Amino acid sequence: MAQQQQQHRAMYQGFRLNSAKLDRWSKKDEGFNLFKVGLPRRAEPIFTGLTQQMPKDAYNPYMLGCISQKDRDYQTAMKHYEHALQLKPDSVAILTNRAEVLMLIGQLVEARDGFQRVLQMDPERRFPPTRRCVELFECIEKIIAWTNAHPRATPQ
Repeated sequence: MAQQQQQHRAMYQGFRLNSAKLDRWSKKDEGFNLFKVGLPRRAEPIFTGLTQQMPKDAYNPYMLGCISQKDRDYQTAMKHYEHALQLKPDSVAILTNRAEVLMLIGQLVEARDGFQRVLQMDPERRFPPTRRCVELFECIEKIIAWTNAHPRATPQ
């Protein structure tokens, strides 16, 4: 942890970061790295604590949503994404993940609308979530078209 904090001090030299802010940045990195290497359960308490310490930062509830989505706890994921969107309503990443969860729980039209909103927000496809959104949008369009063409095959 001390080495990571020294790295952050070097990276953010010139920024006005006190030791408490620097510690929170280090914790964010630690949580993200745990999530990235497949240890979301170890990342969850970090982001829960950061959400309480930094109530106006959308990243922490977003990451809690990612953890819940990875665990297939879609209801909790939606709760976290909604919280994150209250803080940062134009986040391409949050909106993409939220639309993906809507797709996974079978709310296809709402999911398609969510993907479409992201594509309108980033028409140049500059952000990686938007590029993922293109594929998901095309997939969901096909699913909706198929279910409309085969209404009897659609589960009730």
